[in-house]
Amino acid sequence: MSIEQIQQRVATGPADRAEQEKRLRHVCQEFESLFIAHLLKTMRECSTEEGLFGEGLGGDVYQSLFEAEVARKIAQTKGLGIADILYRNLVQQVRQQVPPVQKEPAPSQSVPGRISRYDAFIREACEQYSVPVHVVYAVIEQESAGNPHAVSAKKAKGLMQLMDHTARELGVRNVFDVRENIAAGVRYLRQMLDRFGGDLKRALAAYNAGPGAVERHNGVPPYAETQRFVERVLAAAEQYRSRLTTTNSSGTEVREDGV
Repeated sequence: MSIEQIQQRVATGPADRAEQEKRLRHVCQEFESLFIAHLLKTMRECSTEEGLFGEGLGGDVYQSLFEAEVARKIAQTKGLGIADILYRNLVQQVRQQVPPVQKEPAPSQSVPGRISRYDAFIREACEQYSVPVHVVYAVIEQESAGNPHAVSAKKAKGLMQLMDHTARELGVRNVFDVRENIAAGVRYLRQMLDRFGGDLKRALAAYNAGPGAVERHNGVPPYAETQRFVERVLAAAEQYRSRLTTTNSSGTEVREDGV
């Protein structure tokens, strides 16, 4: 059994993260068991002494069964620690690819209300990358409606719907980690703003369709999905700009857009 085979067996299992982690633990123990059984067989073949069950075909069969059971017991009791090492190395992949089961937000909770739960992380990222807070609120609303475990039909993930290759390029370890997802999404948006000279419409189009498409069409690509996305984000951003405007102690309006 190879590492790739372990990953395939886990990937074809249940969609629930807890069940996949349980399945991974079991498969890692199987791997260690096979390793120990092979080790015992090699040791026996190198020995000139007769096995526990005598010589002949029957003796070999019983000896093999005995060694397999011994190997299984050793693996279950963390004998060599191989299963633990494998599990620790592979479980992060499971956690990145499968969102944990979460209760749906309360029906009474609005989308802005859900997004505002992550306000501190949004502001932190916006300050670091100089992106308007109200724009990021609008992007999250259109991308995931404030659901940190959202997975699109195209496998975009998390609050800001990062594709796997984009997440890897941005160094994201866990795409469902809210803070990491927001920071990477805002950073990518900053990159698009820089690439298109601060043109927000083109940057948003690139966020949705990719920068290559924007460059090929010299503007927002004629894709219905992308055009709808840009239009809705810009409209929502104006609403969030008003929502995020407060009045300070001297009566002056202060825009909390972090720019």
